[in-house]
Amino acid sequence: MCIRDSNAEYMGNTNLNMADRSGLSKALGYLYLLLIFIYTAANYFIFVFLTVRLKIGFDTKGIILLVIFHIFLIMFIWAFLMTSMTDPGRVPQYWGYYLDQSEQRNRKYCLTCHTFKPERCHHCSVCNRCVLNMDHHCKWLQVCIGFYNRKYFILLLFYVLLTLLVMVAGSTYTAVIIISKISSDTQKKSLSVADYVILVSYVVMFLLFLVLAKFFYFHVKLCVDNLTTLETLNKERGNMEGYGEYDSGATYNWKQVFGNDAAFWICPFSTESSIGPFLKI
Repeated sequence: MCIRDSNAEYMGNTNLNMADRSGLSKALGYLYLLLIFIYTAANYFIFVFLTVRLKIGFDTKGIILLVIFHIFLIMFIWAFLMTSMTDPGRVPQYWGYYLDQSEQRNRKYCLTCHTFKPERCHHCSVCNRCVLNMDHHCKWLQVCIGFYNRKYFILLLFYVLLTLLVMVAGSTYTAVIIISKISSDTQKKSLSVADYVILVSYVVMFLLFLVLAKFFYFHVKLCVDNLTTLETLNKERGNMEGYGEYDSGATYNWKQVFGNDAAFWICPFSTESSIGPFLKI
């Protein structure tokens, strides 16, 4: 009786600790979302009203630049909303109870959710649930990246990069002029606060572009190789379970995430996959 009570107390304390960590992670996640919103709004103001309006002007060049910028910005916001608002995938009810005998040997059981789970399905301690084909938990978006929103996440990175590329390219000439004035003792006094704000914003955008470009390449490679971030991390820790087992060739792997129709690969909405949803899990 004492042993049973102590086990129950231990499990209760463990659940409370997990809940505390989950609550802290969620609080930090909302802070990250706020930082993303503030940085995006600040960069928008600097690029549109300081760089384009004051330095480039609303001539043909400036208007074309703004049109391209806003197209990529809209796609970025669209992909952001789809990634954040799309459920990454839940384990279907009663999954694992209707498998044949050979398949039942490979099924796994989640002690937290109290349910059988398919291969590549993992329990997220932050979301406190199992996620189908879980890639990772994104603390910046406060959502897991999994079966149903992985395409949107990769497109989000893609359109963030394109938006930053337009902003960096459109600001380069202005930044060079500002730097040349800073290096000149006679022209340095003519610089305004807006000039320094534009230059600092340009440097930050350029560095952010380099970092996200590497991150984007990493996730595209995972998609092409039919791997997940968790499987890659497990490999680095010496756990080879699931690593490389699902590789069906680059084209087939890519279509599992982005669908058959190449015309809709750049669109952040769901399309028919190259294989059935049950097999994709």
